[in-house]
Amino acid sequence: MKDSSRWYIRPLVIVLSWMVFGVEMASQYYLYQVRAGLPASWSQLLVQELFYALLWAALTPLVLWLAKRYPIESRTWHRRLPLHLLLSVIVSSFHHILFDLLRAVGGLSGPFSLHWDDLVQGLLRFVDYGILLYWIILLIHYALENYRKYHERALRASQLEAQLAQAELQVLKMQLQPHFLFNTLNAISVLIRKDPDAATEMVGRVSSLLRFILEHSGAQEVALKTEMEFLDRYLQIEKTRFGDRLSVRFSIDPAVLDGRVPNMMLQPLVENAIKHGISKRRGAGLIEISAARDNGNLRLEIRDNGIGLPADSGIQEGVGLANTRARLHQLYGDRHVFRLSNNEAQGTVASLEIPFLPFDKEAR
Repeated sequence: MKDSSRWYIRPLVIVLSWMVFGVEMASQYYLYQVRAGLPASWSQLLVQELFYALLWAALTPLVLWLAKRYPIESRTWHRRLPLHLLLSVIVSSFHHILFDLLRAVGGLSGPFSLHWDDLVQGLLRFVDYGILLYWIILLIHYALENYRKYHERALRASQLEAQLAQAELQVLKMQLQPHFLFNTLNAISVLIRKDPDAATEMVGRVSSLLRFILEHSGAQEVALKTEMEFLDRYLQIEKTRFGDRLSVRFSIDPAVLDGRVPNMMLQPLVENAIKHGISKRRGAGLIEISAARDNGNLRLEIRDNGIGLPADSGIQEGVGLANTRARLHQLYGDRHVFRLSNNEAQGTVASLEIPFLPFDKEAR
C-alpha cells in the first residue's frame, strides 16, 4: 500500500529535476554568448530557460500517463513506437507554441505571431529538440519501471525461497519428532517386561519431555541453553534404560549458552552415539558433550567411547542423522561443518560448527 502522506515527493522531484535542467541550459547559452562576444543577460536567459523547463515539468505527468497507457513492450513495440513518435511531435509542438506565447506575454521576446508560416518555421527549428526530450522522459520512465519490476521479482523470489526453506525445515522437524517418539516408546515397551518400575518412571519423564517439545514446537532455532534443557530430559530417559552403563559429561562454555542452534539438533546425535556406540559395547559407556566458541563459530562435539565407526566407513544414516544434515544445509548452506569420525582413543566423535549468532528475544 502506497504512503499517501508523501504524495508530493514525485512532483517535487520532477520540478526540481527540470529546474536543474533549466539552470544548466541557461549556463550553456550564457557561456556561448560570452565567448562569441554577443550581448548576454544571465537573468534574462535564466528566466527564459526556467520557463522552458517548467513547461516540460508541467507536461511530464502527461508523458508519463501516455507511457503507461501505451507501453512499449516486446509484443506491441511495432505499433507503439510509431504512436509515441506521433505523440512526441504533438506534445513538443504544443510545448513550443505555449512557450513562445508565454515568452511574448512575459516580454522575453517579440509579439507572438499566429501566422501559419511563422508557426511552421518555429516548429521546424525547435520541435526536434522537444521530441528528443519527450523520448528521454520515456526512456527514464521505462528504465525506472524495469528496475522496480526487477527489484519486485527479486524480492518475491527471495520470499518464495525463504518460504520454501521454512516449509522444508518444518517437514524435516515433523519427521524427527515421531521418529524420536517411536524410539522412546519402543524402549518403554522393552522396560515394561524387564523392569516395570523403571518403565513407569520413564513414562513420567517422556510426558515431561513431550510437554517441553510442544512448548518449543514452533521454533526452528532455539538458544543452546534451551537445547541443553531438552537434551538433559532426554538423557534422563536414556539413563533409566541403561542405568549405570551410561554416564554423561558436559563441558559447556557459559558464554555460548545464548547462541542459536537448530531445535532438537543434539538429540539425534546423542541417540546415534547411544544406539550405535554405547549399546553395542560391554561395560560402562561415556558420552561427552562440549560447546565453545571457535573463530566466530559455535563448535559442538559429542564423543562416545563405543565401538566406533565401521572400518569400511560404510555409515548407514537413519532418519535422525539424515534430517540433521538436511536441516543444517537449509539453515546455514556452506557456512557449517558436520562430520562423524572415530575418537582418537575409542568410540566416535560427532563434531559440528555453525555461525555463532546470539539468540535474543526479538528473534523468537
